[in-house]
Amino acid sequence: MNKGILGAETIKQATRLMKANVFTCQELVSSCYDNIEKGRHINCYVNVRDKELALKEAHESQKRIEKSKFFRPLV
Repeated sequence: MNKGILGAETIKQATRLMKANVFTCQELVSSCYDNIEKGRHINCYVNVRDKELALKEAHESQKRIEKSKFFRPLV
């Protein structure tokens, strides 16, 4: 069974996995862009932001998560 993007089925699950250091914001954004690319054959309209800008913002978000008191790094 496909568990969605990087094992998360919902945004809430993705947030928990990122805070638990299972994957980073950048990995999540890259995975989303990969899924968009895989779906190009669907022939639908999608407004997609610039990938490099999204990855830069994801990197900044990752820094904030790591500074957060809720961040639990893997030991």
